[in-house]
Amino acid sequence: MAWMTVNGVRVFYTSSGDGPRTVVLLHGWCDESTGWAGIVSGLRTEYRVIAPDFRGHGGTEPGTDGFSPFVLADDVAALLDALGVPDAVVVGHSLGGVVASVLAVRRPDLVSALVLLDPAYGREHGHGEKVREWIGDITAPGSHQRAIDFVSRPAGDSADQRARQVERRMRAEAMDGDVIWRTLADLHLAPDQISTRPESSRYLVRRDVPLLAVHADKGRAAWEGTLVRHTSSRVEYWPDVTHWLHLDAPGRVLAVVRDWLADLDEARRDAREAQATTAGAPRRAGAVAGGGPVIDVHVHVGTTVTRSPTVGQSPEEASIALDQAGVTAGILSPAGGAGLDRGVASVQLHNNTVAAAVAGSPERYPVGLATTDLRLGVAAAVAEAERALGELGLAGLCLFPRMSGHRLDGAIDPVLAVLDAYGGLCLMHPADDEDTVLRCAEDFPRITFILAHAPMSDAPDRLRRLVDAGNVYLDTSQNVPAPSAERLTALVDRVGSERLLFAGDSPYYSAAAQREALDAAALPEDVHERIAWRNALSIIQTHRPGWELPS
Repeated sequence: MAWMTVNGVRVFYTSSGDGPRTVVLLHGWCDESTGWAGIVSGLRTEYRVIAPDFRGHGGTEPGTDGFSPFVLADDVAALLDALGVPDAVVVGHSLGGVVASVLAVRRPDLVSALVLLDPAYGREHGHGEKVREWIGDITAPGSHQRAIDFVSRPAGDSADQRARQVERRMRAEAMDGDVIWRTLADLHLAPDQISTRPESSRYLVRRDVPLLAVHADKGRAAWEGTLVRHTSSRVEYWPDVTHWLHLDAPGRVLAVVRDWLADLDEARRDAREAQATTAGAPRRAGAVAGGGPVIDVHVHVGTTVTRSPTVGQSPEEASIALDQAGVTAGILSPAGGAGLDRGVASVQLHNNTVAAAVAGSPERYPVGLATTDLRLGVAAAVAEAERALGELGLAGLCLFPRMSGHRLDGAIDPVLAVLDAYGGLCLMHPADDEDTVLRCAEDFPRITFILAHAPMSDAPDRLRRLVDAGNVYLDTSQNVPAPSAERLTALVDRVGSERLLFAGDSPYYSAAAQREALDAAALPEDVHERIAWRNALSIIQTHRPGWELPS
C-alpha cells in the first residue's frame, strides 16, 4: 500500500507481484481497489499488479477538478508515468472500463491491451434522463441515506452477494455524499460524456488496442462487438452473472483473461515473424509535389483481399503517401473487398478504422466514408450502413458495384435509401454504364455521388450527362500505372472543371503520380484550383461546417 501525489491529488494505490509485465486494475463507481482482492491474488504470481483508488474513493483525496473519466484517466496516466511503467494491460470494471478506454485513446503508449468488465458505456439514448432522476432523488435534503441505499442495492440472494452488499454499503457510508452523485453526473451528464450512444460509439472506436470485453447485458455485448479494430479482440456475453462479475465469478474471469492474453501474445509473435519476412520489401515512393494545396477524395485504408498479393495500408501509411504526394487532406474510405475475408466483422473493422482516423486526425481526414456489402444480406448491409452513418458519424459510403454485389439495377436501393436519409456522400467505383449511375442520382437526389476513375476517353455527351445531373462529381484518378496530363486536360475540355475532383486512389495507384499529372496539365490557375481543392472543400464543408484547409 502506498500514496503518491499526482495532478495535485494524493492517490492511494496498491502494488504487488514482480512479473515482467504490468496489469492495472481500475474499479467502478463507489468501489475501491480492495474490491479487486480475488483478482490480484490470482495475477500477482505472473504480473506486477497495480490497483489505484479513484478521486474521492477509498484512500484517494477528492481534489477540485471533478470526477469525469477524462480526469480520472489523466490521474492513472500520471501515476503510471511516475512509477516508471512503460505500458500495461489495463483492466476496468464499470466506471473503470470507461476510464480504461479513455486512457487507451489519450495515451495509447501506456495501454498494450484492454480488459473491460461490464463497462458503464453504450447506454441507450435517453439514459441521461434516468440518471437525472436518480441524482435528484439522492441529492434531496436529508437524502444521504437514500444515496447509500441506492449504491448498495441488492444484486442477488446468495450469501456471497448479500455479504458484498454489506461491503458496498460500508464503502458508501465512508464516502462524501457529493462525491457519490458528482461522479455519477460527470460520467453520464457532462457535455463530453461518452456513456451514451452515439457518443460512446464515436469515441470508443478510436481505441487502437486489442480488447477483451465481457458484458452482463446481451444488447451491449452485441453493440461492443461492432466497435473492435483488432482481429485479436473478443467480446463475450455472460448471462449468468450480475454487474459485479469479477466478484460473482473471479475464477472464471481469471481463466478467460489468462487465456486471452496468451492468445494475444501468440498472435503478436506471429505478426512479428511475418513482419520480419517482409522487412526488406521496397515501398513505393513518390516525389513531393509542389503547386499549392490539394484535397484527395479517394484514399483507401485496410486490405483488399481480392488481389494477389493483397494490397493495403493503414491510416498512418496513407498519411505518408499523402505527404509524398504533397496532398494536404483526404477523404478516407475502406479498401475494396473489405467483407470478403471475415464477413460483417471485417466490414465493421474497416469502418471502425476509418472512423478512428477521422476522429484522431480531423485536419488530415476531415470526413470519412464507410462501406457495406450486399452479399452479407440486405438486412445486414443496411444495418451496417445505419451503424456507420448514425453511430460512428461517418459522412457516407464507398461502394464497389462489381466487387461487393451492389448492382445498380435496384438491388442497391435499400442501402442508398439509408444514405439518402442522411444526405451523405457516395464514392461509387466503376459501374456498368452511365445510365445506371444517372438512375441512382435521380432517385436519390440528397446523395452527392462521386464517380471514381472518370472515363477519360469516353464520348463527351455521355460524360456531360453525368455532370449535368447536379449531384454527380467525377474523380480524376487514372487507374493506369502512369497518369497522363494530356488525358486530364482532355477530360476538362469535355466536361469543364466544376464537377471534377482530384483523386489519388492510394494504395492501388500512386497519389504522387496523379498529383504530378495534375500539375503538369495545361490548365488555367482557377481550373487547377477547382480540381485540386476548391470543389472538394465545398463538399467537405457540407459535412464538416467550418472546416478549412490546414495552413
